[in-house]
Amino acid sequence: MQGFPYRAPRAPLLGLATLALLVACSGPSGQPPAAPATARPTGGTPAAPVAAAPTGAAAPGATVPAQPGSLRQTELGVVALVSYMYPMWVAVEKGFNAQQGLNVEITTLQTNEAVAALVSGSLDVLMCPSDACATAVSKGAQMRMVNDYLTQAPYDLMARPEIASVADLRGKKVGVSSLTSGSGSLARIMLTARGLNPEDYTLVQAGGNPARYAALQSGGIDAAMLSDPANFEAVIDGYRNLLSFSEVVPQYSFSSDWVLNDWISQAANPDVLVRFQAAQIAANRWAQEPTNKAALIDMIVQHTHTSAAIAERVYDFYIVQNPGVMGVDDLRTEPIDAVVRILREEGTVTDMPPTNQWRDPSYIQRARQLVGR
Repeated sequence: MQGFPYRAPRAPLLGLATLALLVACSGPSGQPPAAPATARPTGGTPAAPVAAAPTGAAAPGATVPAQPGSLRQTELGVVALVSYMYPMWVAVEKGFNAQQGLNVEITTLQTNEAVAALVSGSLDVLMCPSDACATAVSKGAQMRMVNDYLTQAPYDLMARPEIASVADLRGKKVGVSSLTSGSGSLARIMLTARGLNPEDYTLVQAGGNPARYAALQSGGIDAAMLSDPANFEAVIDGYRNLLSFSEVVPQYSFSSDWVLNDWISQAANPDVLVRFQAAQIAANRWAQEPTNKAALIDMIVQHTHTSAAIAERVYDFYIVQNPGVMGVDDLRTEPIDAVVRILREEGTVTDMPPTNQWRDPSYIQRARQLVGR
């Protein structure tokens, strides 16, 4: 099997203060910059026009041999290695990226580094927490949303077994990744929807998904916002699922793909993006095929280091119960509008450029054509 190309960043990533400076220097909000005279080196040969790309998906289960010297190097940033990344794993291991002429290398980032890495030019594509990218756009970042990824927030509010309802969290500690954004914001929305005010409970910054679950197990917190696979593990271990975010906000752009305006203005890069999107679409179709169930579960086990029982639950959630949650083949209006509305209500965002300046469905439409939809 082809090794999965995770890597550390090529240069130190940038913090939020540096992001603010980059945004300030990136030009007027919403105005795409002119194409630069030279493109950033990509490490591979330029992509051919989309019309010359191979059409049709690779045969199910077939791996296209990678020839790194002939493939366009494409830098992808992601915020976490969790099971909903399965289209990316499939695209690599089943050869869909290579079929589109791409060698996709993945860099893992912290949420507060992700947008800065894209703005600095360290990445070609960022699978971004949509609220973080929308916030950056509101502050002048010259970037655009090009396709959905997850159109629901796959978070559950998991609690110790003795806590029977959300109301029982009054006076309790709830573990989140950030007190001001991410799962912290989602927790406040969920708790408010069930009648609790911010002063009724305490949010505790408890680290990433595994760390939050460990804190719940140790008794350091009474409940935690957990996404997969930790939420499924918690259910198996007897913890109580008090509420899912999708019960409160059914359509919500949890993560999505974004590019820098400067990058997409370079001549070869629109075709690179379309090819990347086409590979994601083909990979997701492969994952949806019932005959590939065992192979996909094995892939989830391998990449998340979880058990087959938990991977089976992950498969059931994304493929069987909620096949439309994985939105790599489209760019919908409702999910990202829900994000912007919530950001406005919280006061995080006060003004946004017109949507046609930062949301562009034209590339994913071309990608659908490329894979024959």
